[in-house]
Amino acid sequence: MKLRAACIGVAAFLSACAADDGGPAASDAVVQSTTRSAVQTTSPDEYANQVRSQISDATDLMRDRGFSLAFEPYYGALDEGEAAAVTATMRSGTQYLFTGFCDNDCADLDLILFDASDTEITRDEETDSYPVVAVTPPRSGTYRLVVEMYDCSIEPCRFGAAMYKR
Repeated sequence: MKLRAACIGVAAFLSACAADDGGPAASDAVVQSTTRSAVQTTSPDEYANQVRSQISDATDLMRDRGFSLAFEPYYGALDEGEAAAVTATMRSGTQYLFTGFCDNDCADLDLILFDASDTEITRDEETDSYPVVAVTPPRSGTYRLVVEMYDCSIEPCRFGAAMYKR
């Protein structure tokens, strides 16, 4: 049920976004560094597999919409109130879409995107566990995506963040 809601949320967001098919060819974003207040998960367990399955299904949907993964999804585990950050280099004129997913014990996950000068670009603070933010940077540079675990009933909650481009 949660996976279906997540895919519906991503699909609805994509339908609301105007496609920019005439833009420049997308280049790979590069994850330059990762900081977090919780440990990044490396060995899948039942909860991590829930998140991996959600990202896999969303990636299929994104490919159908002309997007590709900009880098491998980032997986981790956070307690309620904790945050993790991923830093990536993005190219101007390329459309990027960030998605977040979390396990069945998570009710609210948020995403916030900052530019190199630490100015907030966009955020998704809806009360859901599948946040989506989109940006077409006006200039190439380093951006930081912050993932915040707002509501986790059984800690830690596993999460994943994926970055797509077209």
